[in-house]
Amino acid sequence: MARGDDPHLPSPPDFIEPVAFTPPGLLRGLVWPSLPWTQLLVLSTLLCTVGALIFIFGARSVELTVTPAESTLTVAHGFALHWNGHWMLLPGTHRVAAEASGYRPLQQQIHVTTEPLQHYAFALQPLPGTLRITLAPIARADVSIDDRAAGTAPGVIEEVAAGAREVRVFAPRYLDFISTLNIEGRRREQTLNVTLQPAWAEFTLASNPLGATVLSGKASLGVTPFKGELIHGEREITVQKRGYKPWRRVLHVRAGQAVNILDVRLEKDDGYISITSTPAGAAVTVDGKFKGETPLKFPVAAETQHDLLVLKTGFLPYQTTLSVASGITQEVPAQLAPELAVIELVTTPADAELVLDGEAHGSATQRLTLPTFEHEIIVRKAGFATYRTLVTPRKEVEKRLQIRLKTAAEMAAEEAAPTPLPPPDPQASSLAQQQADLISQHIVPPTVAAAVAFAGEGLVKSSLGQTLKLIPSGDFRMGAGATRHVRLTRPYYLGVREVTNGEYRRLISNHRSRGTTTADLDANTLPVTNLTWEAAAIFCNWLSRRESLSPFYQLKYGRVLGINPDAVGYRLPTEAEWEFAARSKPAGGSMDFPWEGPFPPRGRVGNYADQAARELLKSRLTGYDDGFAAAAPVGSFPPNQRGIQDLGGNAAEWTHDFFGEEAAGEFADPLGPTAGGGHVVRGSSWMQSSVNELRLTYRSSGTAPRQDLGFRLARYAQ
Repeated sequence: MARGDDPHLPSPPDFIEPVAFTPPGLLRGLVWPSLPWTQLLVLSTLLCTVGALIFIFGARSVELTVTPAESTLTVAHGFALHWNGHWMLLPGTHRVAAEASGYRPLQQQIHVTTEPLQHYAFALQPLPGTLRITLAPIARADVSIDDRAAGTAPGVIEEVAAGAREVRVFAPRYLDFISTLNIEGRRREQTLNVTLQPAWAEFTLASNPLGATVLSGKASLGVTPFKGELIHGEREITVQKRGYKPWRRVLHVRAGQAVNILDVRLEKDDGYISITSTPAGAAVTVDGKFKGETPLKFPVAAETQHDLLVLKTGFLPYQTTLSVASGITQEVPAQLAPELAVIELVTTPADAELVLDGEAHGSATQRLTLPTFEHEIIVRKAGFATYRTLVTPRKEVEKRLQIRLKTAAEMAAEEAAPTPLPPPDPQASSLAQQQADLISQHIVPPTVAAAVAFAGEGLVKSSLGQTLKLIPSGDFRMGAGATRHVRLTRPYYLGVREVTNGEYRRLISNHRSRGTTTADLDANTLPVTNLTWEAAAIFCNWLSRRESLSPFYQLKYGRVLGINPDAVGYRLPTEAEWEFAARSKPAGGSMDFPWEGPFPPRGRVGNYADQAARELLKSRLTGYDDGFAAAAPVGSFPPNQRGIQDLGGNAAEWTHDFFGEEAAGEFADPLGPTAGGGHVVRGSSWMQSSVNELRLTYRSSGTAPRQDLGFRLARYAQ
């Protein structure tokens, strides 16, 4: 019997059946989609694994360090792993940020490359600090930090940049306090204790006489006897009193070291002599010392006897003794009495006219009583060559000049066929012979004489037939060291050839360039040599007057006393003009030697000490023969690139400049020093052969004539 069928047994419990649950609210009625959740989980796991593998194999190890060590460092832009300062970052640009207490925050970009190991280091800048300054023994001083005004002391200086800083505390009459501090920054406060030291010294000064004013620079300190203070440093002290010469001294004052000057003796003011003379231009000496030329004013010691002497060539000396009171100017009018001598002129034709010192003086045949200085005598008559000479009468010597004017026809014949040079008179002295030659000189009027002619583009020709070439303005580096930058702003003409014996003898007919035992230097076509610098300058002025050009040199008593830089008359080339024409190439660049190429010369390029001079000279160029034992006729060798001949070789050449050191710097149209013991000689000669002498930068000082030293002409073009 089944259990259910037994009425005495209890009934079995009812079974609970599961039912579907529906959440309340918004999700009520939501039906979850039926998806392949297992497959999606597998796919996402696979993608994450692939991404991880890409990161592991693509990322690079980058070490990032930052100072200070306690800084917090973060890296933005993309996934990053890090440990112990090492970061795994994918290649590309990442932004790094760091911060620490007391420092300025840092933000910076880094670029990670594909290199396996990379390192970047960063340093945070500390925030400014604060500096507290205490001060003694004064109440206030100024403060500068790194030479910038920062405030005053005592006090607190805010916002002081971290790092080594120079702090200066300063006040009038005290030495500067200077200290270098290491400012920590990071808003921390530091203290600097300052004690300023006095910057003065005790100063005592006494003078004779008393009551003089004492000055330091331009500031008045008081009167003598003086006792006070001087601020340390270099001080110019002046003691002055009316009627006395100022006393001056520079003192080097040290703080705390007393300065005592008790012996200042003031001298009375100078007196002054103002001297004029008739005629003017007389030389003045006082107590045997040259003072200058009249009119002249100069100081002399007061209340002292002085010997005054006034001298002028052609006049008797003026001499006196005088004393001048302090501060007084004494006028001295010196009337110079002429020192006279007699010159008698006898002329043919007899009715020729005399022009004496530029003024008409009647008939040329007459007896003249003239002062004993240089006079210009011109004798002229229509149809005849004008005669001109310079003559200086001599005291107690009566000169008699016989003058015959030549006709224009005679002069033209002489120009065509110069008269052979006569042998020197052994009975006549050189001075007497030269005077006779000067008397025989003549100047042909413009209707007869060959005026300066233009011989072609950029060329002019003098009345003696010398050709000069136009050298344009330009600039170049001058000298062996090229330390002088020279600008030639004025175009100038330069002689194509050196002046010859024949040309110079038109002025001094008995000139001799001398010779050697086996060589003659006196032929008319050879360069003139054996003459002084002033003789060359006199020739330039003579040629200028011959062509009615303004003379460049100011001559008096046979000496060059000055120049007229605006004149366009003939002159010697300046050293800068000579070197520019010799070295600079028209197309640019410069030359080392008078020929192209290195030393020694190749081919026949110039007249130097060569094998032809073996009987004359010990030092010669090996393997070089120019065909001339000594000087060669001018123009025997090819010109340089500017068309000028013999700038190297043949004769060395006088230039205008006094000799001096070649100072570095920039110069425009330099004329050289205003004085010196000699003049600059440029260019080599037939007597020279060393590499130094043959360089175009070679220069030497000349003080006397040489048998290998001549000159060439120059003149300004405007």
